[in-house]
Amino acid sequence: MSEQWRVQRMGEMIMEDNAILACLWEEIKLRQEHYWSSFNRFAVAIITINVVPYVQPDLVGTLGSIVLAFPIVSLAMATVCTWFLGAEYQRLRMVRNAYDDRIAKHCSVPRMPRKTLWDRLVAKRIGSATSILWGVGLAGLSVINLLILSMYAPQQLGNRPISGFERPVGSEFASHRGGNAGNDGD
Repeated sequence: MSEQWRVQRMGEMIMEDNAILACLWEEIKLRQEHYWSSFNRFAVAIITINVVPYVQPDLVGTLGSIVLAFPIVSLAMATVCTWFLGAEYQRLRMVRNAYDDRIAKHCSVPRMPRKTLWDRLVAKRIGSATSILWGVGLAGLSVINLLILSMYAPQQLGNRPISGFERPVGSEFASHRGGNAGNDGD
């Protein structure tokens, strides 16, 4: 009777492991989809924020130095989103490790061969590196954009009026009537 109980218990354990494997696999798929959709959404948002001053060049003249807020915000977003993607990858990795451990108990064939240097290289998980490189790339884009706009925005500001007021002519300021100083309206 103890042998029958042992066989029954082994069958129950295999069924439990299969249910756990199915659950872990669904969790991996969900986390993988969430990671990559977040990766793409954040990239589009950050790039869009960086591109706005170039798509709407009148903003540079109208906002002046305030236009530097676009690359500063995108730099902050790149930093926060890199942290978020790194944390999300860590969660995915924990679930993936649990799944691989369960699979290793039932399957003697390795999921990825690791005999040669090339095999070991392509078997590496690159999620953390991908998140970091993504963040460095988008932060670099934001810094370059900040440098370009900081050189370009003051020049544009000097050539356009601010909020409908005339800019100063020489050392005289524009009159309060909206005309140039020294112009009597003739």
